[in-house]
Amino acid sequence: MAKSHPQGGPRARLLVLVDESNVGSSVRTAGRGLDWLRLREFLGGLGGATEKLAVCTTVLNAADEKAFEKALLGHIMWSAFQCSTYAELSDYKSEQERLHLVGLNAGRTFLEAMKAGQISEQALREAVPINVLQRLEGPSNEVIIDKIYAAATGYARDYIVKRKTGIWGPTEKQEARSYYTNHNCILIR
Repeated sequence: MAKSHPQGGPRARLLVLVDESNVGSSVRTAGRGLDWLRLREFLGGLGGATEKLAVCTTVLNAADEKAFEKALLGHIMWSAFQCSTYAELSDYKSEQERLHLVGLNAGRTFLEAMKAGQISEQALREAVPINVLQRLEGPSNEVIIDKIYAAATGYARDYIVKRKTGIWGPTEKQEARSYYTNHNCILIR
């Protein structure tokens, strides 16, 4: 049954075109779902336009999600490098090596995707730590990854080693193990 205007008669429908990625981002931030079928039903009076809208939004959603996933690799790289330092200071040698390799692989894939234009500016802003974004210039991907590695591991090491916990506080090894656990480093794959 069509809704009617308070003064009688059918309500006019208004089509507002917006940037879908902003709508999707707002919906994700609010922790809500967007019912595309209901939107399509609402716009049903527009004939073939609804099918085109549904197809366009599906393609945009898939492209936005893919760009966001590739941007997340920048975050994974940073976290893996930090966690490799916590593992090293904890004497978890095999974990340190594994996390270092995870960081390298994530970094290579992330930088290749960036250079290929597969990551949008919005995805970069939402998913990549500022510490990574500040170090994206260099003659090669390996040099860029080395700069990010030095920053991430230096930050993690300084936080553990230079932190003053008092005479009765935990040792560096205990502190590093605590950070390794609390940062869920074992989950980084």
